[in-house]
Amino acid sequence: MEQFLITYEQSLRHLRVAEHILTVTHPLLQDPKLLLGVIDNLFLALKNALKALLLYDYAHKNIPPFVDDLDGQLRMFQVKSMPLHDMDEAYLSHFYDMRELIRRHRTSTVEFRRKDRFVMCTPSYDLTVVTVSTMRTYLIKTKQFVGAVGTILNNERLSRGSQGRIEAC
Repeated sequence: MEQFLITYEQSLRHLRVAEHILTVTHPLLQDPKLLLGVIDNLFLALKNALKALLLYDYAHKNIPPFVDDLDGQLRMFQVKSMPLHDMDEAYLSHFYDMRELIRRHRTSTVEFRRKDRFVMCTPSYDLTVVTVSTMRTYLIKTKQFVGAVGTILNNERLSRGSQGRIEAC
């Protein structure tokens, strides 16, 4: 199996975990700290889908070799893959928003629950409030991106399958 398909399957797994935490576990336990698990899994789903798309493009010689770190992948996605697949610029900004949310969580000095919200406070006292509704919005945007990548990869599988039938005739 192609490496990009394996990476895409990992993306789908992280997406399912994030959705399960948000729709099943969080309503049951009512703990806003669970939203951090949603953030982490959504970000991993985005990263894996991005890498799957870049591996697909590289395998088809649509892009040159790329640096295997997040910044290099994002640059390659922005410069080569987005225009190639006619993808929306909103995917890139969503990726940066999620990365900033992860960064704020890692650098926060104080974190606390406030009713149904999770609040992170940076050393300069910038507050970031995470709510269920914002996580639902992020989940929808992440599903759209992963779905767009899946459509591109599925088109490859379909065209490869049809080519095999044509050659067999």
